[in-house]
Amino acid sequence: MRKICLALIFLTCSAFGDFFPSKTSYRHLVGDFETEKECEDFKKETGEWFNCFRAVTFEVDGFAMVMLTDIANRAEYSIENGSEIILKSVSPGDMPDTMTFEILSESQIYDSYTGKVWELF
Repeated sequence: MRKICLALIFLTCSAFGDFFPSKTSYRHLVGDFETEKECEDFKKETGEWFNCFRAVTFEVDGFAMVMLTDIANRAEYSIENGSEIILKSVSPGDMPDTMTFEILSESQIYDSYTGKVWELF
């Protein structure tokens, strides 16, 4: 019986719990740019305007703000199985209805749809 209880405690505990314990933001560079400077230089050379980063900010209340372009998308999120973040859009915008990330570490999450690793900032 003790082994079963310990296994249940282990399976239900996560470093993050149901939500992030504090406001937490991740981002990644868009396109094939390797640095922010490279992106900014490209924008100056071409006169194009776009965000160099995609970003997501997770709040402690289960909501998140997702920036894929220049539109702030509001979403609800949950952390499932201790390592999977499920985002569901709750406002009109340019994000898909659902986005899924895998928590790689406290400083990185992985977007399985795009194959990009988003870094803590």
